[in-house]
Amino acid sequence: MRQDFLLLAGRIIWLSQLIEHNLRVTIFLTIRLGQKGRRLARDEVGAEYIFQSMQKDSLGDLIDEARDRGVLSSEDIKYLKTVTPKRNKIAHTFFKDAELNGRLGNQREEQKMLSELNDMDKEFTGILDSLIKIIQGLERKGARR
Repeated sequence: MRQDFLLLAGRIIWLSQLIEHNLRVTIFLTIRLGQKGRRLARDEVGAEYIFQSMQKDSLGDLIDEARDRGVLSSEDIKYLKTVTPKRNKIAHTFFKDAELNGRLGNQREEQKMLSELNDMDKEFTGILDSLIKIIQGLERKGARR
């Protein structure tokens, strides 16, 4: 069972990294499309600078940037804000807390934890899919300019 936890926790961390990356891409494309009269392929030095400047931003920073730039709806922003603490819990305290609270080794508790991880996996996958659709829409919009 422990291997299941580790694999699923690793997948959730991976999904959170993809969410961060795609949020950067969404912000970047929105900025570039807002620069009137420019196609996405033009001014690559400026474009590279914009994207690179976001690389050190945390997920929370990126969510705030998306909010401030009006990139996503307030509902999307609110939903994305739930990702950061969940990701941090998996990355930093989930297994430690489970061990300290005697949840590991107890079959019923392990089933609950596995269910919690599966729910997070589905949620993060849904968020990632939504961001991909937004990016595809922005790319189509940029191609028409």
